[in-house]
Amino acid sequence: MNTSTPGNAVTAPKPNEVVPKSKDGRSLVYVDGAQDQALRAAVAAAGGVVTGAVSGRLRAAVAEDRIPQLAAAAGVREVRRPERAVPMAVTSEGVLASRTNEWAAAGHKGAGVKVGIIDVGFGGVAESQEGGELPTGANLVTNNENCIDATRNEDHGTKVAEVVHDMAPEAQLYLACMDDSVGFAAAAEWLRQQKVDVITAAVGFAGTGRGDGSGDGDSPAAVVKRLRDAGIL
Repeated sequence: MNTSTPGNAVTAPKPNEVVPKSKDGRSLVYVDGAQDQALRAAVAAAGGVVTGAVSGRLRAAVAEDRIPQLAAAAGVREVRRPERAVPMAVTSEGVLASRTNEWAAAGHKGAGVKVGIIDVGFGGVAESQEGGELPTGANLVTNNENCIDATRNEDHGTKVAEVVHDMAPEAQLYLACMDDSVGFAAAAEWLRQQKVDVITAAVGFAGTGRGDGSGDGDSPAAVVKRLRDAGIL
C-alpha cells in the first residue's frame, strides 16, 4: 500500500508489526459500516471472504493490495486491523494458596459444573490429556472455529485450562478459541449456548473501552455484561 490509500483504510504495516493473516495468506481486517449487506457486497467485490460479524462490523480476509478498493466502496466507513486479544500471565499454583485442596478433600471438585474458557489458542491439548493435566472424553469440548489467524500458534489457553482443572478436577471444560474482539463475541455466544455456568478469559483487548467495564455494542465489555445478565459468572 502507498500514500494513495483512502483515509478510512488501514495503512501499510509498521516495521516488525505482525499482520493477522488467514490460512491462505490474506490479511484479516475489520470492515465497519451501517449496512451489513453493503459491507458484504464490498468485501466480495474486493475478492475477500467474510470470516466473522457483529453489529456494524465484519471481519474479512482480503488481499493486502485490495484493501484500498474495499475502503473506497460505498457503505464502508472504515477498514482497520483487528483488535487482537492479548494473553495474560498464567500461574498454576493457586490450589494451596486458595485452600481449594480442602474443598476437594471434602468432596467439592466441580462435578456437574460447566466451565467455559475463552482464549487465543489451545495447542498441546492432547499431550496435556495424556499427562493427566486435562480431562478426557465428554469432560472436555473444544471449539476452534473462531481462531483463524494463521500467524498465531498459542498454548496459552491450554495452560489456563490446566489451572481450572487443578481447581475443579471434576468440572466439564468447554474451550472456545478466538483471535480478536469479533471472535470473542462469537466464542462467548457459543459458550452461552452450551449452558456453561462460569466463563474465564485471561485475555485483554487494548483500546476497546475505557477500562471501567463499559463499552458499546459488541465490545468485549458489553459481551461480558450480556453474559452476566444471562446468569453466567
